[in-house]
Amino acid sequence: MNTEDYETEGVTKLPLWQNAVDEMIETGIDYGKVYPAEFFEKHLKCDRNTMSFGLGVSHIRRSLEDLGYYLTGRGQKGDQFVIVENTSNQGVGNCYMRRARDCFDRAFTLLVNTKQEGMTVEEKRRHDATAEKVAIRRALLNIKLKEARRIVKPPQKALE
Repeated sequence: MNTEDYETEGVTKLPLWQNAVDEMIETGIDYGKVYPAEFFEKHLKCDRNTMSFGLGVSHIRRSLEDLGYYLTGRGQKGDQFVIVENTSNQGVGNCYMRRARDCFDRAFTLLVNTKQEGMTVEEKRRHDATAEKVAIRRALLNIKLKEARRIVKPPQKALE
């Protein structure tokens, strides 16, 4: 018997956020569905105004992304969360791409402007290696799509 499947009165499966995801799936998750904040407070066993709550919701959001759903609390005044419509996922994906590009730009700026005085030879080597990786990945992000299509095949939808 798998110990993760063993549940009795008063025993809670960990991680807590997975219990919320499991219930969402069992009760029928769908685009446009609204979940009150209390649903997540119950499963995460913490108040919505805590860091633990935010981290838990972040884990739930990532897990739902694996299923093609995006959970947002934006515009809900902290009282509820919504699975955005499938037509909104494209916008979420674009936002993620902008953030990724911004993060690589910021990492590049930080690393190329870091003063290396006081660093050991090994610390300088690691710093320079990281700067090189960031520069290469940043350059790849900035390749024009026409050129990138020659290098990379588009992702195929998972077989169902």
